[in-house]
Amino acid sequence: MSEQSERLYDAITLVGEDLIERSQAAPAKKRRRWYRWAGPVAAVLVIAVLFGVFSGRGGVAAYAIAEAEYPTETATFEMNRYSGALDGFLAASIPEFLSGAGSENRVYSPLNVYMALSMLAEVSDGNTRKQILDLLGAEDIATQRERAKKLWHSNYWTGERGECVLANSLWLNQDVEFVKRTMETLAADYYASSYRGEMGSAGFDRALQGWLNEQTGGLLKEQADGVSLPADTVMAIASTVFFKGTWSSKFDPEATGADVFHAPDGELTCDFMHGGKIGVYYWGEQFTAAQLYFSNLRSMFFILPDEGVSPDALLADAEFLSFLSGDRAGWENQKDLMIDFTIPKFDVLSDID
Repeated sequence: MSEQSERLYDAITLVGEDLIERSQAAPAKKRRRWYRWAGPVAAVLVIAVLFGVFSGRGGVAAYAIAEAEYPTETATFEMNRYSGALDGFLAASIPEFLSGAGSENRVYSPLNVYMALSMLAEVSDGNTRKQILDLLGAEDIATQRERAKKLWHSNYWTGERGECVLANSLWLNQDVEFVKRTMETLAADYYASSYRGEMGSAGFDRALQGWLNEQTGGLLKEQADGVSLPADTVMAIASTVFFKGTWSSKFDPEATGADVFHAPDGELTCDFMHGGKIGVYYWGEQFTAAQLYFSNLRSMFFILPDEGVSPDALLADAEFLSFLSGDRAGWENQKDLMIDFTIPKFDVLSDID
């Protein structure tokens, strides 16, 4: 295991030795469906600790310790609000989660893992906190707290052009003592609600399931309804993101047609969307890339490895990781062009343990 891999593994799998005997990252379940109009998508990460536990407001308020209050108005989006702060974490974590997928279509949300680890640093101490902060690239918890808050604001908006909501929560065993001020800090700086109840009870499970469904617009109901917290759980952290938007320039339904997609385990036929868009064309030694914008000025990158270059080879390419995680405004190899997009419609669901 590389030094980078060990740092990531240690940060995710260690919790304060004075509180928890052992911890383990639980599966992250995510589903994304893309259409010609780019509809809502959602992702959820659950990090549960102790003994390798898996982890409508309904009755959730009955278990509340401190609940987050979202801003009444969407903050002005600043493109460079946290520029550079996530570069190291992105470069370290993306290959670890996405490499070795084989024929599987794997989904990874760095945003959710970053927020969950930030919360874990907040509720831990000593060497455990230091390991997490080292991975996140922060000198101290105050710096990380500020970054997490800015990150949340930079990914939150609601309005006619769509919405994006990043939600976090912490779930405690009713037999565990806690510091009220820490729970209030989670609510104020991480917009994370905290709850405490009887682990293993149907009521507490329903509260968690209801919270997950509410935060993801019901898109992950099948997955959320299968989440439970067995009786020996000490603490669980849940982080979700819900995105809904439309393309700034929609694909013409008449231009959608069947074509062949060359998958790692063989060719398959599926519907492809077609359209010409004026945009920035990027390239590197082993890839090309272009982006499509949503009506709310957010965008989605599409990256194509060069012929003969596998996704794993690309994920091991320092130049590619720099492009993926860094500031692309200064990328040398770019040009404004009319770009012909041919994009397969797809639905992705993956579990990462």
